[in-house]
Amino acid sequence: MIVKDILPPFPITEIEVRTNAPPDSGQEDMLFGYCRWDGEHLISIDNDTYYLQEKVTKYHFYHDQGTPKLVYWIESVWYT
Repeated sequence: MIVKDILPPFPITEIEVRTNAPPDSGQEDMLFGYCRWDGEHLISIDNDTYYLQEKVTKYHFYHDQGTPKLVYWIESVWYT
């Protein structure tokens, strides 16, 4: 699945993007960045770039004080 497949038709003001951690880091995953969804486009909150065609490995929707939030994970390649 890709990011476009998991996004709803309504805006989400905060999307947390996470990725797998580097090997031997002792961590399962790590923060990649933040964006938001206006119903048509992903908009960066942190001046990074986010793509609707990015492959998603897993995702989780939740509500924070009535506001919909999304966390999704992507796969990074780490070179050692």
